[in-house]
Amino acid sequence: MPRNLRPWLALAAFAAAVLTVLALRPDPEITTPGAATAVSPLTELPTAAPEPLAPPPAALPVPVATPTPFRPALPATAALLAWHDRYLATTPADRPALLPEGLDLAHARRAELAALIRTDPEAALASAYPRARRAELPAAVAAELEDLVSARAELGVIQTCFHAPGAAHDPAEDLYRATVIAGREYRVHTYGSRLGDASLPATSLVGIGLDGHLAISPARLRVLEPGEPGFSAAGLAVEADGRVTVLPSPDDLPAFSAALLATEQNPVVNAADSGAGSSTVSGRPTAAWTQGAKALLVIRVDFSDLVGVPINKFDGNKQITPGLRRQRDQRRLRRRRVHAREQLQYQRRRL
Repeated sequence: MPRNLRPWLALAAFAAAVLTVLALRPDPEITTPGAATAVSPLTELPTAAPEPLAPPPAALPVPVATPTPFRPALPATAALLAWHDRYLATTPADRPALLPEGLDLAHARRAELAALIRTDPEAALASAYPRARRAELPAAVAAELEDLVSARAELGVIQTCFHAPGAAHDPAEDLYRATVIAGREYRVHTYGSRLGDASLPATSLVGIGLDGHLAISPARLRVLEPGEPGFSAAGLAVEADGRVTVLPSPDDLPAFSAALLATEQNPVVNAADSGAGSSTVSGRPTAAWTQGAKALLVIRVDFSDLVGVPINKFDGNKQITPGLRRQRDQRRLRRRRVHAREQLQYQRRRL
């Protein structure tokens, strides 16, 4: 055998011996902490069961308007109530001496409340005089209080575009709401979900009015106060559509409120939806009729009793375009507010 092959043969013999020893060696045992049973390397280890998926969130409830509780938001209301208490605590013979003070307070409150109805209808409703106590006031003082309004009537959303050239006007008045109750026209001021309502041919209006302006709540109803006419201790008395209804329990209030909202979507009333409509059917057209770019026909009329020249197309564009932009911005703001409120309600339910 050649000498140079001997080292290679020795290395091959050593490698064969090592492989033989490894092949004959038993498999090692695999153990887990705290377990005494051997597990084969080919055995599948147990795994924890997957956590069940969280159920999808429940559908957000339809918001149900609730009546505004009384709180004297207007200092003048609190002042008149304090005088009212002193008036009742005084003997009948001495009450006439307090009447001038009461009239002064009532006059001041009337002016402040009339302004508040226009600027903050929610605060105005919160500062309405307690209905249960109105009958206790002298007739002269009671005559200065706000009108109590409850009726089923049309609520119109009206957009004005043109004004007399050079005449001062408030741009906020270009879009307003109005109604007619018992033959009297009111400018309507509201808040909350009512701001998103289009014109309604018939809806329950509950609120207070002064000097031709009306503050109404998003709620289509009002819960009666203890002591006022129609209040019932046997159930929950609510006022809506100009009449009082006694519910068996407060738990029936959401269903009653939802029923009032449903009457506004009466298919007979809205029979012209998505249709041509007619003079005998009131309804709303499809969104394509009222949204998007439209061609506008303006007829310039020169009235003989109106001083000045008729409006031209440039002044007309300046008046119309800002109003359309305001409406668009208002719709976007309302959508963001509704989305934020729904998200907050969902988070509260999860907590």
